[in-house]
Amino acid sequence: MVRKVSKDAIDVKFKAPATFMRQFDEMTRRQGFMTRGEAIRNAMQRYIEAVRESQTTHTERVDR
Repeated sequence: MVRKVSKDAIDVKFKAPATFMRQFDEMTRRQGFMTRGEAIRNAMQRYIEAVRESQTTHTERVDR
């Protein structure tokens, strides 16, 4: 039986392997971030900017 849950109620837990976390921390330090949170925030911000840019260029192409 499947329980229906609203999308807002879904809590995703991600448990990464230790080797992945070590590599992630190394890359975080190489890129000049102090914490994982800063690195994740920066990556999400770049993703959002890329999506906005692609939507803008798509809209411009469609309008022509």
